[in-house]
Amino acid sequence: MVGPRAQLSLRQELKMAPQLQQAFRLLQLNRLQLVEHLREVVEANPLLERTDSNTDSSNSESTPDYDDYSDLGNDSWENAGFNVSDGEFHEGADPDQDSLVNHLLWQLNLEALSDELDAIGKAIIFALDDDGYLHDDLDSIRMALAPEYLVSVDQVAQILRLIQRFEPAGVAAQDLGECLGLQLAQSREAPIVVDRAYTIVTEQLDLLARQDWQRLEKKLACTPEQREQAVVLIRSLNPRPGSSFSSDRTDYIVPDVYARPQGRGWTVQLSPENQPNLRLNQQYVGLVSKARGEDAKYLQARLQEARWLMNALELRNQTLLKVSESIIRHQQDFLHDGDRALRPMVMREVAGEVGVHESTVSRAVASKYIHTPQGIFPLRYFFSSRLDSADGHGISARAVQARIRHLVSCEDPTKPLSDEKLSSKLRDAGYRVARRTVAKYRTLLQIPDSRQRKRVVR
Repeated sequence: MVGPRAQLSLRQELKMAPQLQQAFRLLQLNRLQLVEHLREVVEANPLLERTDSNTDSSNSESTPDYDDYSDLGNDSWENAGFNVSDGEFHEGADPDQDSLVNHLLWQLNLEALSDELDAIGKAIIFALDDDGYLHDDLDSIRMALAPEYLVSVDQVAQILRLIQRFEPAGVAAQDLGECLGLQLAQSREAPIVVDRAYTIVTEQLDLLARQDWQRLEKKLACTPEQREQAVVLIRSLNPRPGSSFSSDRTDYIVPDVYARPQGRGWTVQLSPENQPNLRLNQQYVGLVSKARGEDAKYLQARLQEARWLMNALELRNQTLLKVSESIIRHQQDFLHDGDRALRPMVMREVAGEVGVHESTVSRAVASKYIHTPQGIFPLRYFFSSRLDSADGHGISARAVQARIRHLVSCEDPTKPLSDEKLSSKLRDAGYRVARRTVAKYRTLLQIPDSRQRKRVVR
């Protein structure tokens, strides 16, 4: 029998100061969440009080030195990881709201996962759009959890597969084909019909969209009747599994940032709504030096928390402003000419210019909006991948989508442009865009194919 023995092991862990964790969370919060968070903090901390923006705050205690961030610990923004999902930071969902997020969180809680895997699940769920699709790649989800959780892409893939088995069927897919395929995996139709339908949605979706039945039957090696059975099954599926949870309430967007012309350039300003208008309650501050025992410990702790919070709020605003200024510097043509002038831009470029970690930029722009002469846009809207162009400089994928929308809006309704024709016109304009890419972007823009757009003039 082997007795107990001592064993040494080496393990690397990343610890993050609570103060920096607070700064991370504040940066992620959108305007409404920030207001609610500050309301709760003020109620819990007697050393803090709200004040109007025009209140005289000449006392140094109410206007701390925001250039001194030593209280935030030895960690810095540059070494920190941030959420790169399209959603915002959530402490929890509203139990009274019948939302897709709540429905999925309820199912996730039933799995009794470890804290690490549960965090992955929540990151995925909060990254879904209203239709239930996941647009972030797995590495982005992994980055979303750093530095609190250092996970692998394989772990993210494992939890994604778990969530894809949740209701509604098809949720957490990364494209339409996968969404329909997930639903077919749960179908109770005859296996041979399901197999044909699965082949169509995963390999021949473009033929289905064009209703090219002859080629589709050839690909499937089946009769028209067998092909029709598979198509009927596909048409019974829901391409937007999250839509049944959509709320009918109207959400009014208040911009976090404003971009305004100034001389020959542009100036970027934070919305007044971003200003917390907090100050230290001088009556309680005066009691700190007089208190003794437990009272003194309590007041000193609340005073330190209040100063940390006010420093973190100022750091949040500085980071949001610098990131917004960098975005506008890159996208000045858009401010003049709209979508078609968008430049390809990734968060790595802005991070390098601002001097922060790439994921810091992601958290800074999450659920934040900017007011421009072209309208109000999410800050994330300005980030898109680069496609090849004839001049070698590349073009934004969003700019290509805008051109596709423009070409379709100007087409002859009796002779609508096919995807091949759209691809040809884009090439003539200097954009190297394949037909399959055009079809993909057209689907994302919810533009029907040329057959469905055709109008007969009588």
